[in-house]
Amino acid sequence: AADHGEEFGDHGATHHGQALYEESTHIPLLMILPSGPSRVVTTPVSLLDLAPTIIDLLGLEVSTPESWKGRTLAPYVMGEMVPRPFPVYLEAYRPGGKQRTYGLVMGDHKFVYRPALELFELYDLASDPGESRNLAGLPAGEAVEPTLRGLLDLHLAVDY
Repeated sequence: AADHGEEFGDHGATHHGQALYEESTHIPLLMILPSGPSRVVTTPVSLLDLAPTIIDLLGLEVSTPESWKGRTLAPYVMGEMVPRPFPVYLEAYRPGGKQRTYGLVMGDHKFVYRPALELFELYDLASDPGESRNLAGLPAGEAVEPTLRGLLDLHLAVDY
């Protein structure tokens, strides 16, 4: 697992932590269990999900704090069908904590908000994995944009 990838100019930036494009956020998570078949899961998940997953897979009875935001990935690991994707929240910021960028991935879609620029981005990762066509505000994105925007607004309203 890792907390981010690296940007090599794909979207005009280098290094990491400055944007929420796939080269920074789509990071493999490898889990090796003592038994069971191998599988590849393509559903986006979060590092916040690791601790609840480990607790669940080990069968531990642990009282977890309410502040934990992660969910168990045990159903994915065990090959069970999961009925629908849940949002995975993203955040990036430039050094000094300025110019934060917020986003979420849910299913095949990524929604990004850059407050300093008042810019919204929406990408269909299935048809545009390189995130070259921003669908925010366009008819092609109107079926999912309000839902994703609402989920991000709710997330940002939570006081951490």
